[in-house]
Amino acid sequence: MSAVQSKLLIDPSTHEAAAKLIESKGKQTIEVYDRWLLQGLSVNGIAVPGGFINGKHYIYPTDNPEWFAKAFTEEFFRHGLMQKGYYWVKEEDYTGPEGEIQKALKYVLEALNHK
Repeated sequence: MSAVQSKLLIDPSTHEAAAKLIESKGKQTIEVYDRWLLQGLSVNGIAVPGGFINGKHYIYPTDNPEWFAKAFTEEFFRHGLMQKGYYWVKEEDYTGPEGEIQKALKYVLEALNHK
């Protein structure tokens, strides 16, 4: 029996959780918390390459949850959100917006001290 694992997608501007990736029994699902992100995905979907899912060129939040999770992580995150600074953190390691800001400041200060 495999344990349920989850990661949070962190918005770099607010340091709040924008989405949650849940992995259980070899399957993935995504819960989108950010209303603007969800609205955009609901209207536009995620463009996927040919052969991604038979006959589908766009995947929407209302489609099969596993398809949506795969499209979100392999296409939307990799080719869009990551370039905007979004990042994943294990749910148990998330310390809330204030904690994430403190981690970022500590990282920057450490980097500056090593120059």
